[in-house]
Amino acid sequence: MDSTNNPIDPEWKGFLMNAAMSIDNYIEEQKHKPAWISVKDRLPNEDEDVILCSRRSQKHVYVTYGHYHLFDDKPYFENDCGGIRNVTYWMPLPEAPHENSN
Repeated sequence: MDSTNNPIDPEWKGFLMNAAMSIDNYIEEQKHKPAWISVKDRLPNEDEDVILCSRRSQKHVYVTYGHYHLFDDKPYFENDCGGIRNVTYWMPLPEAPHENSN
């Protein structure tokens, strides 16, 4: 049967268009979503505050914020509590929330 003789039901067409827009929106959101970066692949910029993942054991990981810089030409992560060891991954801090001025 020729498709010009069998138009798509307008409700079904609307459903398909909404589904396509939802998929496009999801893909766009994922592009801007922060992702963990391995310290083996890349280190933060010097003096950058970041979120850190530190492996404490095979079963335990520790997630915190920290500050990155070089110390004796070696990568060093620390926060208010001191140095952070075994950092495996990091990610940039998200933007701070914006309050409405209404």
